[in-house]
Amino acid sequence: YAVGLPEPPAHLDIVAKRRYAEIGALLVAKGVVTEADQGILALYADAWSNWIAAVRRVRAEERLQAQVEKAWAATAGSLEDDDPLVQIEKR
Repeated sequence: YAVGLPEPPAHLDIVAKRRYAEIGALLVAKGVVTEADQGILALYADAWSNWIAAVRRVRAEERLQAQVEKAWAATAGSLEDDDPLVQIEKR
């Protein structure tokens, strides 16, 4: 096989294709990638894309959780004041 970066598979998303090109360029510069490496490079790029997506989801969940906790803290006292059982207990 001749040294060179094969085209990325069509099924890769934009993040995976970008990673495929970045890593592929490094490997081409070193003269160590051929068309035979397309599958393993695509597998790596796809795994990279999945990892990036997972990190983004976790961070979004963390932000949402922080917002929920902040909203709960802001309303906890007022919700308690409206609770009839709390009112009875205070008497």
